[in-house]
Amino acid sequence: MKSMTGTVTYEGEQTVDLEEDTFVVCFTAVADCAYQPARVSGPPEDCYPEDGELDMTSLTIGLILNSNGEKVNLDSITDACREGLDQDAIEDQIWQQFHERE
Repeated sequence: MKSMTGTVTYEGEQTVDLEEDTFVVCFTAVADCAYQPARVSGPPEDCYPEDGELDMTSLTIGLILNSNGEKVNLDSITDACREGLDQDAIEDQIWQQFHERE
């Protein structure tokens, strides 16, 4: 397998619990990815572990809905919801999309 690089756009949604309410946050994340697969056969001096890098270049909130299904447009809620997003889960989904391109 060869080294791979590319940009991935992932559209997703997550539920974020804040003191005020529970919100459904719809977002678009864009990341630049690079991946070098491991080489595990051959002379030891030619072997190396896998290596990957993900640089999230943007995370845009498209829509926020409260628990009543109403659209929320408050900057303070948008900022809090952005902070409450599970970044690791977003990155996992981006990696999955990136590797599905192979």
